[in-house]
Order: sequence, then structure tokens, then C-alpha cells
Amino acid sequence: RLPEAVEHLRAATQTNPNHDEALNNLGIALASLGNAEGAADAFQQAVRLRPDLVYLHSNLGNTLRQLGRLDEAVASLQAALRINPTYVGAHYNLGIALEAQGRLDEAATAYRRLVELDPYHAGAYARLGLTLARLGNMTDATRCLDHSLHLNPNDTHYAEVRNNLGVALYEQGKLNEALACYAEALARVPDYPDAHRNRGIVLLLQGNWSEGWTEYEWRWRCKDSPAPSYSQPLWDGTPLADRTILLHAEQGMGDALQFI
Repeated sequence: RLPEAVEHLRAATQTNPNHDEALNNLGIALASLGNAEGAADAFQQAVRLRPDLVYLHSNLGNTLRQLGRLDEAVASLQAALRINPTYVGAHYNLGIALEAQGRLDEAATAYRRLVELDPYHAGAYARLGLTLARLGNMTDATRCLDHSLHLNPNDTHYAEVRNNLGVALYEQGKLNEALACYAEALARVPDYPDAHRNRGIVLLLQGNWSEGWTEYEWRWRCKDSPAPSYSQPLWDGTPLADRTILLHAEQGMGDALQFI
């Protein structure tokens, strides 16, 4: 009953503006309601009151990361780790913030430190694997992603991790193993656009044109390749008759030249 909780916590902080615990709980409640701005304000007030408490810096850093205020987020999370270098949550969120800044080597270092502290942290192995893949280290990425899946086969992000493992295997030319990963991801989440698109890419590479092109149509549902925003309707394949068709370059120059 989060709205009621927020009401009582606000009352507590108005009665005692120096109540750092109430401010922290208010921040958590507001964050749970999706009010990241309000949460950040509450955490900042708490940090000013108790700059010695590691979890306050960590909560603030994570909220600032969600707001896209990455420099501030990194500073807060590093402050948390200066207080307690073994604080697992701060390492995890620091890695994500550094990833978002494109500081992949530093992000990988944060995740490696985290799995040293907590060898059973499936999420850390998943993030480390994805970061290593972005760095081009597919062998280690595959190992980390696979280990993450073995640590927590019931994780809510299982399909995403399985898809990422498929991409790492695809990059190594292990196409059948990649297809198996995409199939497992889709068994968990049947309408997962990225897994459908990636499966389509492999099928096209293997010459399975009919199924490959069908799967590749899912690309426009993926966050990193949204459908074009033309006012013209999408051609449905029916005869054009007296209509004209607008061709547009969807991806890179290589694809444009190929399809010309």
C-alpha cells in the first residue's frame, strides 16, 4: 500500500526533518511508485544528514542512474564503496552506470569484483558476460552468461540472458548452438522480439529464407530498431497497380547496395 506509506513517511519527515531512516524509506517507497525524482530528493536529504551510511549513497546512486544522471550516479556509488568496499549492491549498480557511460572496461572490473565477493550472484555474471561481449571477448562472455543461467535457471531475466548467450555464440560462428539458445528464450517468452529477430538472422545465414524473413520482421518491435515513422502505409505485398512504392535504406550501406 505504497501511497499510504508515502503519506505516513512524509508526515514523519515533516515532524522530524532530521529523520534519516524515514527519508530513506520515503525514497524507497517513491522509487517503487516510479517517482525517481522524488526518491532522489529524499535520498539526497538523507545523505546530507548521514554521509557515513553506505546504503544511503548506494540508494541515491541507483536512483540517479535510473534518471540518467550518470556522472552523479557514479560519484554516489563510488562514495558508497569508499565507506564499504564490499557492499555488493553498489558494485552492481556502479557497473550498470559505467556501462551506460560506455566505460566498459571499468564496468567489467566492477562486475568482476562483485563476483569475487558473491560467487552466486547470477545477475553479476549476466552483466559481466554482456559487457565482455560488447568488448569483443566472446569466449569469456559465453562462459559468464552460461554460468549465470546455471546459477539461477528460474530468474525473471532468463530469456534475456539466454538470448545474449545466443548472440555470443552467433558471433563465434556457432549457429546451431545460437539457434538452440533463441529457441529456449522463446519457450520462456514467446513474444520476445530480440530473440525472434536474432533467430531470423541465423536462419537467413543458413539459407532458410521463408522462415528467416518471417522471423526477421520482428526487428521493428525491438527497442534498438523501431519501425520507420513514414506517413505512407507499409506495403502489404499486394499488386501496386497505379500506386508508387517508397524505398528507404533501413540499415547500413552494405545492405543498401545488396538490395539495390
